[in-house]
Amino acid sequence: MELKKNQLTILKTSRPGMAADLDAFLLDGEARALSPCTLRFYTNEVGAFCDFLPGRSTGDVTPTDVRRFLTQLATHRGPGGVHAAFRAVRAFLRWYWREHDLEKGCPVNK
Repeated sequence: MELKKNQLTILKTSRPGMAADLDAFLLDGEARALSPCTLRFYTNEVGAFCDFLPGRSTGDVTPTDVRRFLTQLATHRGPGGVHAAFRAVRAFLRWYWREHDLEKGCPVNK
């Protein structure tokens, strides 16, 4: 899902798995009045992460999953692009862990 410039939208949560969690994360960002550019950035970067782990639950993501994703990105992005993706994935996973009060450690805090 890609947002157009200056377009805010109430996002659907009818998608399965991590995609539904991404929708909820973006809705939370919209409710906190994040800029449309920030929401687009999260949509693109976290969306790529969700696509990289099809069928996975967000709560089952491991540090190895994050490292594999970043390593794969490094094959066609520079260090700055990989770090940008990491920042978005980190924000998403930390939000998910806080939102769901999970006891096990967040994979990006390892």
